[in-house]
Amino acid sequence: MKLHKSIILYFLIFTSTTIASIVQAHSEVNDTVDELVLRGSILVGDIYWGYSTENYPDGPGSVFSFSALYSYNIFGCELNISYADFNELQWSEEDFLEKKHEYKTTGSGRFAIIDLKLGTKLFASKGDIGYILLYLGSRYWKGKWSEESREIDGVTNSIILDSESYGRNWIIGFRDFSSLGDESGLSFVLQTGFYLAIPIKMLETNYYESNGSRIKNSSITGTFGGEFGIGLALQEYGCAITIGFRGERITINPFRNFDNPFPSFILGYAGLFIEASYQF
Repeated sequence: MKLHKSIILYFLIFTSTTIASIVQAHSEVNDTVDELVLRGSILVGDIYWGYSTENYPDGPGSVFSFSALYSYNIFGCELNISYADFNELQWSEEDFLEKKHEYKTTGSGRFAIIDLKLGTKLFASKGDIGYILLYLGSRYWKGKWSEESREIDGVTNSIILDSESYGRNWIIGFRDFSSLGDESGLSFVLQTGFYLAIPIKMLETNYYESNGSRIKNSSITGTFGGEFGIGLALQEYGCAITIGFRGERITINPFRNFDNPFPSFILGYAGLFIEASYQF
């Protein structure tokens, strides 16, 4: 599995910018009514994308994420952008005779997820890097898979299928960033979070392309995600490095009718991440 050079470059730029900001303008965290928290991360793991009646297609890939949280007193607004990149998918599925087949495809895939959240930032105190964010957010996503080859049970198949997905929904959740240790030295940090989709004014669209035909499906999705990480922080400078596990998925369920016989569609990711954050 390899990370794209651009993703590594973005993370290095974020980290170096954070260090430069610390050196040039140092002030105690949470010492004013308004605060800004910047986070940037790289995740390596499994990417989920595609249709299946049993095991959803997945393959190795990487995800780059960036977020900015601005808070005034206890009120907060956060923008989060995640970009996934992958080149291979594998899954197993039974045919109408209940015989299981192994599928493998290669190509070029990518999707982006954008969250805009409003909420409350609680338990933030002067000199302490920790806080809890409770939020309600609007989520937008868009992605595409361009297939180049397909194998069924190790035999190359001539059918090439492309797919794309885009839509939006509402999410509700929390993120907890807790610190333990000396406020003027090195501290231990624990990062956790979880969210769910809520079915309010939802709109999802997905297309499955075969021989030039396009089939549309949409319905309420099963959307959820979470994270767990540990790390170290210099609370005096407002910076931290965490590593952990993070995952999320968006499931699109098609209308069940004769015009749209396809199973559910999923996109998402799960894997290990490393994240740099800075508060000022």
